[in-house]
Amino acid sequence: MAITAGDFEAINERDLIQLIDDKVSEGLTLDYKRDAYDRSDDGKRELLKDVSSFVNAAGGHMVLGMNEVGGCPTGLLGLDLDLDTEMQWLENLFRTCLEPRRRPANATHPAS
Repeated sequence: MAITAGDFEAINERDLIQLIDDKVSEGLTLDYKRDAYDRSDDGKRELLKDVSSFVNAAGGHMVLGMNEVGGCPTGLLGLDLDLDTEMQWLENLFRTCLEPRRRPANATHPAS
């Protein structure tokens, strides 16, 4: 099982446990984090770096609350936080700190 672009909100605990059972390793589009990012300047920089690397490549998913060893998931730990507050903080941070990639002035649009 792999997390793919689809209905993100339909992903459930069983899907995450399946990542462990199937030994789905981190890669260009998947990253496991044991803990949520802290709200210090260093934590914000790390989060923004991780997110912008996904956005500027093929996209991807970060699974927070997942323990890993050598990039392979070993346990679903979960997070003790208020989801609504965390989502609002993330949205505000991304909105104020990330910009869309700018197209060079001399770039042509792809043919349709």
